[in-house]
Amino acid sequence: MGAVIGGLYAMGYTAAQLDTIVRRTDWMSLFNDAPERRHISVFDRKNRDPYQLRVPFDPRNITGFARGMIEGQHIDNMLTHYLFESYRITDFSDLTVPFFAVATDLIASESVILDSGNLIHAVRASMAVPSVFSPIEIDGRLLVDGGVLNNFPVLEMRRRGVDIIIGVDVGWQYQDKSELQSFIQIIEQVVFMGGQWLNNRNRENADILIVPNLGGLTALSFASADSILEIGHIAAREAYSELRRLADMLHERFDIESFNREPYVRNEAVTIDTIILRGNERYSDNFILQSLRINTQAPVYMRDIEWSVQRLFGTRWFTKITYYFSLISEEPRKKALHIEISEAPPAELRLGFRYDDVRGSALLAGATFRHLLLRDSEFHFNLDVSTMPILDLQYRFSPTFSLRNQRYSRFRPTFFLSYLVCNLRFYEFDVEVIEEGLYRSIRNMQYGLTGHRFAVGAEFNVSRTNILGLGFYFDITRARENVGGAGQVLSSTYWYPQIYFLRNTFNDRYFPTRGTVINARGRILNSFDREIDTLRMVRTFGTYYVDAKFAIPISQRLTFLPSAMVAGTFVFRAEDVAQNHISQQQMFYQGGLFQVPFLNQTPFVGLHFMQKNSLYAANIQLNLQHEVFNNFYLTTRVGALMSENDYSEMFNLSNVLFGAGLTASFNTRLGPIGITTYANSGTSIRQLRDLGLFINFGFWL
Repeated sequence: MGAVIGGLYAMGYTAAQLDTIVRRTDWMSLFNDAPERRHISVFDRKNRDPYQLRVPFDPRNITGFARGMIEGQHIDNMLTHYLFESYRITDFSDLTVPFFAVATDLIASESVILDSGNLIHAVRASMAVPSVFSPIEIDGRLLVDGGVLNNFPVLEMRRRGVDIIIGVDVGWQYQDKSELQSFIQIIEQVVFMGGQWLNNRNRENADILIVPNLGGLTALSFASADSILEIGHIAAREAYSELRRLADMLHERFDIESFNREPYVRNEAVTIDTIILRGNERYSDNFILQSLRINTQAPVYMRDIEWSVQRLFGTRWFTKITYYFSLISEEPRKKALHIEISEAPPAELRLGFRYDDVRGSALLAGATFRHLLLRDSEFHFNLDVSTMPILDLQYRFSPTFSLRNQRYSRFRPTFFLSYLVCNLRFYEFDVEVIEEGLYRSIRNMQYGLTGHRFAVGAEFNVSRTNILGLGFYFDITRARENVGGAGQVLSSTYWYPQIYFLRNTFNDRYFPTRGTVINARGRILNSFDREIDTLRMVRTFGTYYVDAKFAIPISQRLTFLPSAMVAGTFVFRAEDVAQNHISQQQMFYQGGLFQVPFLNQTPFVGLHFMQKNSLYAANIQLNLQHEVFNNFYLTTRVGALMSENDYSEMFNLSNVLFGAGLTASFNTRLGPIGITTYANSGTSIRQLRDLGLFINFGFWL
C-alpha cells in the first residue's frame, strides 16, 4: 500500500486529495475479481446467477490454477484511473517528487528497484502480496511485494543521496506466539519474516522514525481506512515536536519555507492514435475491438475507456484486462492505448441447489464451452433436476463487423440456436362455497405439461443492459390431466416469429435497491392443429406481453419495488373470436412467487402457482423492501390483477382481485432463504379467502 500512496503523491496528488481517495474508495470491492453486475450482459446475468459454485477449466490443461487468490482487475483499474497520465514520464525521478518502488523477484530471490518504465506497473508489482495477489511480470521478471525482502528501504534512499529521511513504518512487525491470533497474521509472518534483519537496519538509519500503533490491523485491513488514517494522525501528533525542530532547522540553515501544493488536475479526455492488443490467443483482435468500441483519431473520455474495459471484462471470457498509454512518437506527438489481456479458461462448470415447497429439492448443473465449432462462440448447458425438470441448451455466435479507422458498429448481432425442454406441474383451482357469499379456492385437477421449444434468431446488444431480439420458434407441448393417472393427453404444435426487448439494470437479482427490468415481446402464432379434443383451434393469432419492474431507493435500507404487467391476445379473423379456441398452453398464467420458462407465466402475490389463466391479463404490484439489518430483509407485498377471457371484462373493476403478502428473507452466499405468507381478497363478486405459505432456499433459474 505504501507504493500506492507514494506513487500518487509523486504524481502530484496532495495530501488532502489522498485522504479523499482513501476514504471514498470501496477497498473491499477492489479485492474481488468478479465483474460489477452493471457490466454483465442481460443474458449472462440470467445464465450464471443461479449457481453457488463456478469452476473455470481448460480441457487441455485441467491442472492449471491461478497464481494468486486475486488477479487484481479492479485494483489495476483504480491505479490507471488516477495515474494514466504518467505515460509522459518514464524516469520516475522526473515526477513531481522523485519516486521509486521496491519489488521482489520470485525467480532470482532478490530485491528489485523500480525507478523507471511504467509507473502503474511498478506500483502494482510493489503491492502484490504473495499468494494473495498474482505476481506481475515486468521486463521478463516475475515480481511480488517488495516487503518480502526489503519492506522499509531507508538504506536505498541513503544510497541515492537523500540527506534527511522521515520514515513511517506501517509494514509488517514481528509478532510473538501470543500475538499470532489469525491465519492472516500467520501468512504475513511467513511472507515477510525473511526481510526482518534488513528491516531492522533500515529503521535504525531513519532520521525520524514514526511507527503508528496499528493494533490488530494487518496489511490486508483495507476496509478500515478511516481507522488507519486516524491512527496515522495520532502518530504524527506524537512526533510533532521532532518534526517542528526539523522544520525550524531547515528554515534557519537553508531558508526553506513551508508551502502548499496545488491540487493535481487530471485530464478527462485523451486522443488515441492506435490500439495495441497483447495476450489474446483464442479471441481475434477484431472481436475484442468490436466489444470495446473505443474509437481512435478522436478525443475519448477516460470514463468511456474505463467502462469499455469493464464491459469486456464483464463477459467473463477474461481473467484480467489492464490498459495503459504510451507515446509512440514525439513529432508528431502520437499515443497508443495498450490493452493487455489474460484469457479465461475456455470452459466452465457450474453447480447449485435449491429448495422450495412447490418444486421440492433441485440440483442445478450448468456448463459453458467457448470456441466450440466456431471461434468467438459459446455453448451453454443448464439443467434443473427437480419435480419440474428443465433443460436449456444454447449455442451463440457473435461475428465481428469492423469499419474504417478502428471504428466498430455499436449493434453487433449475436446469432443463437437453442433447445428448451421442461416438465411442469400445476393445478386447476375450483371455487368451493364455505358459507353464503364466502368462497375458497381448492385444488381440483393436476396438470402435467411437457414442452419442447426449438429456436433460431439474433440478438442485438443495444448496450450491456438492453437487448433487442428477433427469432423463429417451434413449440411442441403435451399436456396430461391427473398426472400419474389415466387422464386425457392433449398435444399442440405451434411455430411463430417473436420480437422482444429485454432491459435489466437491477444491481442485484434477488434484493435490488436500484434499477429497472423490462421484458416485452410480441408473437404471431401459427397452429399446426385444426382441432384439439374436438375443439376447433384458431390457426393464426397474435399475443403481446409487457412486464416492467423498478427498484427505487427511498433510504439506505428502504427500497420501493413497483411492477406492472399487461398481456393479451388478438386474432385476425372475426369468426375466430366467436367460434374457435386457443390452446391453454398459449394463455397467460398468474400466481406464485417465482417464474418458470416456456409458458406465459407471471408471479403474483396472493395466488398459488399458476392459479389464474386467461387470454387477457394485467397486474400491478407494489412491494416495500426493508433491510432490517445486514442481509436480513422484510418485504411487504400488495397487488391487484385482472384475468379474463373476454377483453371487455378487463374494464369491469368488479373483477379486480387483490393480493397481499409478507416475506422474511436472509441473503446468504448460498442464495436467499425466505418464507412468505400470502392471501387474496378475491373479487367483489366472489369474496375468496385463500391463504398460502411459500418457503424457498437457494437460487432459481
